[in-house]
Amino acid sequence: MQERVFGRGVGHRSALRPEVTSDTRLDVETLRSALDERLHGTAAFSAKSYADQPIIFTGSHLRSYTPGPIAHARDLARDSEALRHGEAWTFLRQARFLADFEESYDFSGNFSRYFPTYEAMSNDQLRGYFDWRCKWRHEKEPRVSVSFVYLYAYELIHLVGVPDATSAWQELRRLRRAYGPGSDRMAANLDRWSDDLVVYYGLDPHLLQVLAHREQDAALLALSQCKTCPFEKLFDALMCLSSYRIEESSFYKAYPSDFKQVAVETYRAIADHHDRHLKHSLLQSYFGVSVEQDYQMFGNAVFADPLHPDHADFEVDPLDHFYCRCSRWSRKRYVGNLHPNRKLGALMKTIDATMRTIYDFKRPLKAPVSTKYVNALIVHHTELLLDERREAKGRVVRIDRSKLREIRANATLTCKRLIVAQESDEEEGEGGLSAPPALAKATVDAPSVLEVQKSESAGQVPPLLTSEERDVLCTLLEDGSLKELERKHHIMASLLIESINEKLYDTFGDVVIDVQQDRPRIIADYEQDLKDMVSI
Repeated sequence: MQERVFGRGVGHRSALRPEVTSDTRLDVETLRSALDERLHGTAAFSAKSYADQPIIFTGSHLRSYTPGPIAHARDLARDSEALRHGEAWTFLRQARFLADFEESYDFSGNFSRYFPTYEAMSNDQLRGYFDWRCKWRHEKEPRVSVSFVYLYAYELIHLVGVPDATSAWQELRRLRRAYGPGSDRMAANLDRWSDDLVVYYGLDPHLLQVLAHREQDAALLALSQCKTCPFEKLFDALMCLSSYRIEESSFYKAYPSDFKQVAVETYRAIADHHDRHLKHSLLQSYFGVSVEQDYQMFGNAVFADPLHPDHADFEVDPLDHFYCRCSRWSRKRYVGNLHPNRKLGALMKTIDATMRTIYDFKRPLKAPVSTKYVNALIVHHTELLLDERREAKGRVVRIDRSKLREIRANATLTCKRLIVAQESDEEEGEGGLSAPPALAKATVDAPSVLEVQKSESAGQVPPLLTSEERDVLCTLLEDGSLKELERKHHIMASLLIESINEKLYDTFGDVVIDVQQDRPRIIADYEQDLKDMVSI
């Protein structure tokens, strides 16, 4: 057998590995020197220091960088649960997750979307939004795109980032003050959403801004109760709802109390006529009926209805209610034209025109209402008023007040003569001829003419004056405001003054209140006696 040789000899070894010579070592050393020379001075390779070198821009400042919370919010919109719900539900889910997220980011782009959501924004836009939201929450109000404001408003109506509904309402009003003046549409939306928030979360109705019609509804309620409603309150209701500006009428300015009385009594009479003879009430004829209609809560907003109320009632005022049944909202109120109401305005203008004709007023007016029974009622109540005035004036007896001083002087002289006569009688009694004791005592105790007059007018208020008449008398004596008294007590001072003059005529023999001047005044000669009468 031939012996196999495995080549462990020198010749075989040199064939597998090159032989290291002195020249080879020289080439390696040369290469190392060249590398050292090239890298010399570089800190990372320096023999003096080896350390981590700072990166000029951090990842958070790079446009391509996505913060972890934003990345996770993106995932929430793509999982299996999100696929079973709509866009609003996904928005609310992301909003709650990102409620406390803050970003410091220099955003120079723009974002505009009719219904802005997180998913509709790029990472750059979304980071810009959170940078603005952070500044806003720290009481800053930087310029911003409209869509950012709307997105934040969507968060607020879901109570995201606020402790309660009242805080959300306050934030919406702050948005309205800061950004509403620059956009009428934004102002209208923020007003509507802040009111819807009050209704949806059951806050105080007085927080309502545009949904409430308190003044008009209060006036409508007064008209619905016209038979029992106080005089002044009913007239104020007519002024509130009428399209005809009564307070600007020249006739009303000249005869305010007359116009008020005729307007109120005519409206009551027409309402009674409708109730008795017509199918619809006057209120229905002028203002329609109360109707319940569907209501969209937070219209024009991305809204997920987080409460999902099954049953809710919310009263704005007695004539205005919101209802929720199985998460469907409705509103019941008068849907007619409450303010300004043209039918009521036409009636007020017709009353004005008719009274001008009867009073022969210098500026005539054309009456827009030609219905016979309406015009007949206006004429009837105007003539009633004038008849009352004529009757009151017919019972007044005028006295020449220039003679009062002479009458008082004569009374004083008479008093002095009585005193002299009394002294003379006493002297004669001492001389032997004396008056009978009873006659002498009567003479001594007899009061003077002035004392008799004072005793008749002073003291307690005569029972024939009512409390309202006494209030008018005290107001005039104290130089107060009759208009304020009329508004406060719902009275007509002019009629009460006539009654006072009539009732006190037998006591004073004259009228005590002069109504011929620019305003009613107490006649100076009777002022002190009247003050004593009412204990002023």
